[in-house]
Amino acid sequence: MVCRQEGDAVCMSRTALGTVIALAVALMAQGCGDDGPPNNNANNNNNAVDATAPVLTNLAIDPATLELDGCDVTLAVTATDDVGVAAVTFTVTPPSGTPSQLAGTANGTRYAAVYSAPGNGTGATQTYNVSVVATDAAGNASAPLAGEFEELGFEHTLSIS
Repeated sequence: MVCRQEGDAVCMSRTALGTVIALAVALMAQGCGDDGPPNNNANNNNNAVDATAPVLTNLAIDPATLELDGCDVTLAVTATDDVGVAAVTFTVTPPSGTPSQLAGTANGTRYAAVYSAPGNGTGATQTYNVSVVATDAAGNASAPLAGEFEELGFEHTLSIS
């Protein structure tokens, strides 16, 4: 390598300069020589931080009214995000107040889960509250989307004499 200093500049031969450039390219390809590891973000847009939360729409609860003997209730929602939805969690809170969390299963942008409602032995119609939240890989959480369904009590049963 031939180097000589001329004033404040250092001059190198073409061979030496080529070696330095090759080394710099190799280090950059490995993520060295910058401010940290390479960005593994899905959109890989110059180390941008994902600050956008997922958006939830179209919450569906089927059936919305149950007979007093209980049944399976299908919960579904549309979840979208600029980078991608990592998880959708449905929370069902029965009248007893002990919530159940269910992970949504994806089918495109539609996520669904099934809640098994027990029979209603209280005699009165009972309301179940449903809340759903989506998160993305960066940990951003959507605003919760809420709904409800009810399970009929004895006062709604048909009596035949």
